[in-house]
Amino acid sequence: MPTKDKHILRYPPMEAQIRWLKIDKLIRRNPIASLLSAAALLFMALNAPSIGSAWGANNQQRSAIGTANQALQSLQINEQHRAELAAIADSRYDRGCEMVFSAANPATFTAINPGEPVLDGSGANTYLPAGAIVCDAYGNTGVLIDEDTTGLAVAREFASTQDKDRVQQAMQRTSATEPQN
Repeated sequence: MPTKDKHILRYPPMEAQIRWLKIDKLIRRNPIASLLSAAALLFMALNAPSIGSAWGANNQQRSAIGTANQALQSLQINEQHRAELAAIADSRYDRGCEMVFSAANPATFTAINPGEPVLDGSGANTYLPAGAIVCDAYGNTGVLIDEDTTGLAVAREFASTQDKDRVQQAMQRTSATEPQN
């Protein structure tokens, strides 16, 4: 007497037979489509390694494009920020910012030094107070903030302009002679 296990091994399940019959009917009804499908499957199987490498190369290109787009976006944001700071600096020059003079030679312009106090240009050897807007002969501007431990206001909140005419006009409003090199 055959066991159930032997019966399963000896005869394929009915579902598999039905599936094969459906595939056989499909092939007989559409021989050209079936042949083309089989050829496409064979082509894909034979070219799987090159398809995989092309897919990988495509992913690398996509990643490189994404990185380039991020760099471009960062540059655009930086350029927009620079333009905003230039507009601030232009406004400070137009409103009559205090030009920065050399401590060694009060008749000479010098650059704004971040975190350092700024001398009043009157020659009285006094420092400008907090809140004063300062500028130099190189297009840099800043605001004096009271944060130094000595009680002197120091230069912070910088903005720069490339408008040399505006800088020249501000220099002509003062008594200094030329920028210090």
